[in-house]
Amino acid sequence: MPTGLALVGFALELYGLRPGAEQDGRPVVLPAHAGTVGVAALAGWALTALGLALLTAPLLALAGRLLAARRPEPLRLLAGRALTAQARRLGGPLAVLALVLAVPAVALGSGERSSTPVRVAALLVVGCAIGAVVARVLEIRATRGEVTDTLVRLGAPQGLLTSAVAVQAVTAAGVLLLTGGLTALLAAAALV
Repeated sequence: MPTGLALVGFALELYGLRPGAEQDGRPVVLPAHAGTVGVAALAGWALTALGLALLTAPLLALAGRLLAARRPEPLRLLAGRALTAQARRLGGPLAVLALVLAVPAVALGSGERSSTPVRVAALLVVGCAIGAVVARVLEIRATRGEVTDTLVRLGAPQGLLTSAVAVQAVTAAGVLLLTGGLTALLAAAALV
């Protein structure tokens, strides 16, 4: 479903960006002097962004499975299994963060100066999205406390556990960069 939604949105955005598409209907004036865009392109971008957001959790689970594939050493096995287990809970906040970071990135890239209230509102929204991710990470850490204690009792070195968390963070950042980057790229294309 998310892949189909993203593809339909991408096709609709391409349809809205074809030559002469702005004459089909009234263009939508975007807030904060971001320009104008056709209805089809805007709707296509919204559907694509929603599809990419819904793909964040499955992509995290896939990345975890890839980490744990093919006779992994203990570091990859711990990081991959933990990321696969946490993907559903971590995917939502990361998807929101990717969407929230994509819009200001495109607005900054357009070269238009926005007013102070718009900047403050954008910072507030980005701060809330980062806070949601931090809260979810702390929640996951608290629920995994028993597993961590068991691994330490069984003799797992603390450095291994710390390295596994670092590998998970780098992998999640890569998924965030992929989904957020595609969202920002498609939003920039819609504003051209």
